[in-house]
Amino acid sequence: MKKILLGLLLFLIFVFPVEAFEFVKNSNNPLNITYLNDYAYPFNAHIYKEDNRCKGILTTRRPTETYYSLVAIESEDCFNWMMTKEILNIGQDISNPRLFINTDGTKKIYFTKTDGKDFYRIYSTDCDNNLNCSSDVNLVLDPNPSDLTERNGYFASYVI
Repeated sequence: MKKILLGLLLFLIFVFPVEAFEFVKNSNNPLNITYLNDYAYPFNAHIYKEDNRCKGILTTRRPTETYYSLVAIESEDCFNWMMTKEILNIGQDISNPRLFINTDGTKKIYFTKTDGKDFYRIYSTDCDNNLNCSSDVNLVLDPNPSDLTERNGYFASYVI
């Protein structure tokens, strides 16, 4: 009897599909972005809403550069995007931007910077309300390479 019940249970688990939700691909994916200054290759973004507009900080690069930079993007409908300005180009690979807005409205961007082969640290830069950011970046998290859990560093920060 146990074998029959086990067989019936396995049959029900593997034969009947479970549809909790259905993923529907958006035809606008990847994002439709109009770039400035020859930027062309998006990597990752932090999207947020401000003043009833969709805005974002995008990691992207130019075809002639081997490293990624941060640029600002905006959209009226959150589907068609326009690059508005370059935010941070330090001549080194940076990625995974996260925006933090202080209670006084000033902004800070946290990001990952590649420091050597496969070693990442978290840095930040201070910005004004219009995302005019300092090119002086500050080290925020410095991993311990001799610790096995940190030997490749820290990659994608998350800001609450």
